[in-house]
Amino acid sequence: NQQTCRASGEDRRRAGSEGGGGADSGAGAAVCALGELPAAQGHRQHPAVAGGADVPFFYQSGATFVNIYVGMGAKRVSTLFQMAKKNAPSIIFIDEIDAIGKSRGAKQSDEREATLNQLLTEMDGFEDSSGVIVIAATNKIDVLDDALLRAGRFDRRIFLSLPNIDERIKTLELYLSKKSHNVDVIELAKMSIGFNFASIS
Repeated sequence: NQQTCRASGEDRRRAGSEGGGGADSGAGAAVCALGELPAAQGHRQHPAVAGGADVPFFYQSGATFVNIYVGMGAKRVSTLFQMAKKNAPSIIFIDEIDAIGKSRGAKQSDEREATLNQLLTEMDGFEDSSGVIVIAATNKIDVLDDALLRAGRFDRRIFLSLPNIDERIKTLELYLSKKSHNVDVIELAKMSIGFNFASIS
């Protein structure tokens, strides 16, 4: 039960993860948050990223790129990246990337493969000054295509574990702050061991 993130070495240096900079440092970065948490947990990550980044934020679910008409998914990927580059510095968050990023093989549909190829092409086309960071989430890392995980694309992992008791207490206090209640927050936090933030909510 871990959430992970990947970024290319040069891009993350430019983006400041090694030098203290931020998402607005003018970097062309490719970052991927790849998780093995319950699916609902990934849906809680993008609001936190959006709130802390203070740059234009583009959220898409991987499923929205899947279309019965060949070429439509690839067109949506291209449009998304064009918008992000136009509003750079910016962040793209693709939730459930396994919907389009599954390993290519005999069972892969032409539409899904065309969409994945477009995503790979867009990520290869980053310039040092593009100012776009790409983040993606999934709870099925093992099914992702190897091409997505190659150096220069999604090649770094950062692990985020489930909340500990102190984090669960703070989360419960936040959710209950505007509600009238007589709940023992500490006791409830002890009872919710193993819960992710979505489960706590």
